[in-house]
Amino acid sequence: MGQFSWPLTNASLFKKLAPNWNHTQQRQKLEIEARKSQETFLRHHYQKYDEPLPPVWALVEIMTLGQLSKWYGNLRHGADRNAVAHRYNMDETNLTSFLHHLSVIRNLCAHHSRLWNREFTFTFRVPGHRPSALVASLNPKDSRRLYNTLTVLAWLLDSISPQHHWKQRLKTSLLQHSIDPLHMGFPTDWERRVLWQENTT
Repeated sequence: MGQFSWPLTNASLFKKLAPNWNHTQQRQKLEIEARKSQETFLRHHYQKYDEPLPPVWALVEIMTLGQLSKWYGNLRHGADRNAVAHRYNMDETNLTSFLHHLSVIRNLCAHHSRLWNREFTFTFRVPGHRPSALVASLNPKDSRRLYNTLTVLAWLLDSISPQHHWKQRLKTSLLQHSIDPLHMGFPTDWERRVLWQENTT
């Protein structure tokens, strides 16, 4: 059970030589953050168990998006990354790219950078065939604008929390502000594209 519950402690599961990645340092950083956390489930773990790190399903609750992207992207074997990616009906190369892109977007938001009409220098790898609803809803003609990022977020939310109301809130926000969606890379028919009509998973 340990290998499945505590995979982050097993250095052999992760890449040894990768830019901006050191398993020992990342593990130590995560342990410090877990011990400092006031989350009840983490405090319970340290009161009851001797393991330096809680199980992975607890740790992901306190990871930043950047940490999640690095831990996932630096898994050594593509099969392990695919085991996660296939839950979202996509290839591991796409999910790795999505997570990296979203962590960059999150950092822009954290620094209050202008986002709505920004032309991104770092984009994600566009899926070729699946998930079909996502592929059909992306805008390949304007891949450096915000629309495609929002479309990926909509897909992930549909997959993780099918009862969410995020898409409707986004539509309401667009109506309330006098901003032309075309400046954000929205195609003129975006509301008719399958992903924006209803939850698709």
